[in-house]
Amino acid sequence: MRKLFSTLVITPLLLCWSLVYGVLGGMFFQLLAVGEHLLLRNRQQLMTWKRYPQRSDREYAAIVLEQQMRQGEVGNLPFVHSQAEASGRAPFPLLTLLSNTLLALLWLPVAMLRGAVKGPLYVYTTSRRRVDRLLAAERD
Repeated sequence: MRKLFSTLVITPLLLCWSLVYGVLGGMFFQLLAVGEHLLLRNRQQLMTWKRYPQRSDREYAAIVLEQQMRQGEVGNLPFVHSQAEASGRAPFPLLTLLSNTLLALLWLPVAMLRGAVKGPLYVYTTSRRRVDRLLAAERD
């Protein structure tokens, strides 16, 4: 009798609950995950730029030197390199922060779709286990 009750009443209720709550919850938590990942990546870029200015300056000088080498002006290389080193700090990593944000915005629909698929599966399996445990405890 309980098996029939479980099959006819509880399973459709669990399916409805997992679809409603699972889709919304999965999408919401994926949205939070993408936002958290974006904040961590941007914070890492800013901390690297602030904490290690010598490394950032060396990388900036190397990039400027590489651009000059591509242009073919080899005679100016020592002057350009010393000028890039003397110019002070590397510029603010605005392009990196914008590209991280753009990639997060491109990834957001994919992540939310994943949440809409995986959320109901997670909610249904966890709810099913709880109901089975409750029914088993009642039987004992």
